[in-house]
Amino acid sequence: MNFEKEITVTVSFSKDELIKFFDVNNYKRVDNYVVDDIYYVPNEMDLKLNSLEVLKKSILVRSIDDKKHYLMYKYKEYDANENIIKQGKSKVQVTNKDDANEFLKTMGYKELIRIVDYIDVYEKEGLQICVEDVNDKYLFIEIEENEKYNTMEKMINALESTGINYDKNNYFVKKAKIIFEEKYRNN
Repeated sequence: MNFEKEITVTVSFSKDELIKFFDVNNYKRVDNYVVDDIYYVPNEMDLKLNSLEVLKKSILVRSIDDKKHYLMYKYKEYDANENIIKQGKSKVQVTNKDDANEFLKTMGYKELIRIVDYIDVYEKEGLQICVEDVNDKYLFIEIEENEKYNTMEKMINALESTGINYDKNNYFVKKAKIIFEEKYRNN
């Protein structure tokens, strides 16, 4: 399993304002792609459990630009405030997402949620910022560790120094939890 550090925050800018911010401040767009994740859980899973407990049991079928497909498991440990203290993922590439979906259903899993994430990656001076437009409804930015920004403190300080307006109360926004609760809790 590959362990990693990252922060994800909710952005106060609109997507257009954020793109303009990057242009004005000389960030270069270095990548863009679409990640389509379908989360599955065992058929017998009690969806009334704590959201994070349900999501811990999920397996994903991930498709990137509808070209690369993976079966994936995301591992996360949380502190008492639901901050992520350790996370990692394990994945295996598959040739066909439809076959992967069918395989999970055959093995006794049901579809839980779907997250379609339109990602644009901007870079300046070694800091890569992923703009994530999730399900055409939520806008987040994510920073993953690299050689220069290899601690949470360095990532948070780098984000703070950009001047981007974001929610400083939560550096560990959980996209899957938001989508899960929107579907199963807010009815």
